[in-house]
Amino acid sequence: MNALDRMAPSPGGTEPWGTGLLPAGWLADGWGWAALLAGVALGAVLWALRERGRAAGSRDDAGGVLSLADRIPGALVGVDAGGRIRSFNPAAERLFGYRAQQVVGEPLARLLPDFAEAGDNPLRDVLSAPGPDEAHAEPAREVTGRHADGHPLPLGLTVGRAPGADGQAILLLHDRSLQRAMEDALHRESRFANVVINSLPGIFYLVDQVGCFRRWNRNLEQVSGYSEEELEELHPLELFRGEDRDHVARAIRETFETGSSSMEADLVLKSGARRPYFFTSFRVELDGERYLAGMGLDISHRRHLEEELTRLATTDLLTGVANRMQFEQDLAREVGKAERYGRPLALIMLDVDHFKRINDSHGHESGDLVLQEVVAVAGTRLREVDVLARWGGEEFMVLAPETDGHGAFELAERIRQAIEEHAYPIPEGTVTGSFGVAAYRPGEGEDGLLRRTDQALYQAKEQGRNQVARAEREEVP
Repeated sequence: MNALDRMAPSPGGTEPWGTGLLPAGWLADGWGWAALLAGVALGAVLWALRERGRAAGSRDDAGGVLSLADRIPGALVGVDAGGRIRSFNPAAERLFGYRAQQVVGEPLARLLPDFAEAGDNPLRDVLSAPGPDEAHAEPAREVTGRHADGHPLPLGLTVGRAPGADGQAILLLHDRSLQRAMEDALHRESRFANVVINSLPGIFYLVDQVGCFRRWNRNLEQVSGYSEEELEELHPLELFRGEDRDHVARAIRETFETGSSSMEADLVLKSGARRPYFFTSFRVELDGERYLAGMGLDISHRRHLEEELTRLATTDLLTGVANRMQFEQDLAREVGKAERYGRPLALIMLDVDHFKRINDSHGHESGDLVLQEVVAVAGTRLREVDVLARWGGEEFMVLAPETDGHGAFELAERIRQAIEEHAYPIPEGTVTGSFGVAAYRPGEGEDGLLRRTDQALYQAKEQGRNQVARAEREEVP
C-alpha cells in the first residue's frame, strides 16, 4: 500500500485521511494536530486528483490542480523538478504577501530560503520516488519561510506529488506564528515555574493518585540522596518508616478526599538517616486528573530548639538530672500505675550531710562540684527505670518503680556506701548522705508517700546521719 492509498478513505468512510503521513507518536508534539490537518488536506487534494485521473483516463491534471488549489483554505504552492514555483493559490498569497504573478517562475528559495538549501530536501525525495503515475507524500515538518516584507514565518509544511503531474510537487503550508507564540509563552511559563519550584526553601513534589512522583525540585534529590531515575521508580511511602509511614498514608488520603492536609514526619534518606520535616499538601487538578502538590520544610533546627526548651524546663541545670517539676510529674504517673495495677513502688530521699558547712568552708563552687559528683556516683547504682531528681538544695529523690520497701532499702544502702567511698575535690575528701525510704501504700497518693519518705529521712538524720531509715512500719495518717 503506497502513501496515497493510506490517505484514501476506507470503504466504510470512517478512517481519517492523512494519518499515514505522520511518524508514530508524532501527535504528542506541540504542533502535531495542526500538521495532521494539513496532511489530511493535502491527502484530500492528492486523492481527488488520483480519482479524477482515473475517471478521465488522462495524465493532464494541471487544470485540476489549479482548480482545486483555489478552493483549498491552506496555502498550496506547486513546484517543478528544478525547484521553481509553478502555482500559487490565494491562500499562499495571503500567507506570504505576494501576488501569484510575482513569484510564479521564481525559485522556491524566495519563499523558503532555509528549506531550499537543506540537505534533506523533501522535494527531491518526492519527485524521485518510484511510480510517477502514483501519488506520493513526505511526512510533515516545521520550516521557516520569508514574508514579502522580509519577516520570518514559522510554517508547517507537508510535501506531496500528484499522480501524472509531470514532475510537479505540491507544498501545503500553514502559519504557525500564533502557535509558536503560544508555545514560547508556555516555555517561558515552564521556565519560570522551574525557577520558582527550585527556589523554594524546602522540597516540592507532585504525586499522582497511583503514588508516582510526577515532578519535584532539586532539593528533593539533594536532601534525599536519590537520583532522578530512582525517584521515578520510588513510591512516596518508601521515604518513611514505622508509624510515620501510616501517618503519611492517612495524610495522602485526606488530601485527595478533602483537598489539603499537613503533618510532621521523619524523612528517611537514602543513607538511612532521618530528618524531621513539616509537610503540607493540596489537591490540584491538571488536565482532568487529580494530583497532590506538596512541600516539606526541614524542622531540624526547630525540633532541636523544642528539645532544648524541654530539657531546660525539666532538667536541673547544675546536676543534669530531672528537676522538681519533672519529678512530680513522674511521681504522679508511677503512683497512678501502682494504684491501677497494684504494682510495687518505692521512694528514696537523699540529703547530703553537712552541706552548708561545705559551702561555708570551701565556697559555693566547691559545693556545686560536690553535688555534681554525688549525682554521678548515685547514678552508677541505679537501674534504667529509676528516676533521680534534684528536690531542692542538697536534697535528691530516687523514684524506684517495681520495687518494694526491702528492695528500696538495699538500693539506698548501695548508694550511701558509694557516696561515702568516693573521693571529692575538697580538703576533707569525703562526703556522706542520709537516706529516707518508703514503699507506696495503696490509697495514700503522692502526698502521703512524700510525707512518710521525708519523715524517714528526718529519722536518719536524728539517728546520726550517714545511714538509711525506713518508714514501712508507720501508719498512714
